[in-house]
Amino acid sequence: MRDGLLAPSTFDTYCVDVGDLEAARAKVERALALQFVLHDSMYWGGDYYLASSDKFGEISIRSNYNSYTKELNEPDHPNCRIIVSVSKPAQPDVLKSRLVKHGLRLLRRAIIQDGRPQITDFVKYLVPVGFYRELRGGSPHQPSLRQAVRSSAMPDAVNVIKYLKAGKILVATGGPVSDVLDPKRGLIGPPHVVTDGTYAWPAILTHYVERHNVHLPHAFIAHMAVRDWNISPELDVQGLDIDWRPWTDSDENRAKDE
Repeated sequence: MRDGLLAPSTFDTYCVDVGDLEAARAKVERALALQFVLHDSMYWGGDYYLASSDKFGEISIRSNYNSYTKELNEPDHPNCRIIVSVSKPAQPDVLKSRLVKHGLRLLRRAIIQDGRPQITDFVKYLVPVGFYRELRGGSPHQPSLRQAVRSSAMPDAVNVIKYLKAGKILVATGGPVSDVLDPKRGLIGPPHVVTDGTYAWPAILTHYVERHNVHLPHAFIAHMAVRDWNISPELDVQGLDIDWRPWTDSDENRAKDE
């Protein structure tokens, strides 16, 4: 306590990009040189690991999926499987540095100051779709644009194209690009990245869907349909980032994490 005021308390939430709880435990133990103990909780929906220290506070490692309620513990982060929660670390920035260095991602930081909560960091990670290896800046592990081309348009193509065009700019990038499937067509637009608040895609994806019958993942189509093919004009892109985990599955299977 200082001058009659309570010292601030920090509460952090991280995502671990691993497939199961045991792998997450091993990763966090390496980062912090702590030993975690297995517990069970109906509140969190099953097994979780817990450790505490004077330096790093209380740390829990748990699945995002609650096996009791059949819902996500962190519904704002549907593509994150394992959650790490930290309560009242004495050195929150030292802890953050260590965890980020070992591949964890900060999702949210809340600070309780004088009894009032303040959200100082909030990151929602978007599911990337339509980032093909043939496009500028593409990587070999990304899906192939050429393999996504079909002889006819996908169902609801008109609505899909309308939806893609309505995406709000997340990252504005200069320098127009050409059609990689038909270079003679010329420039097709700037390589912006746009979003609907859940997914992120290249703005030029619209061109490939419209002109080349590129088909998109079923999960993404269903996501658009549930929203009646509309993106809110009030969408705020602050605190949004793209989950650039290496693609180990097909574009469609990755999108199903959403």
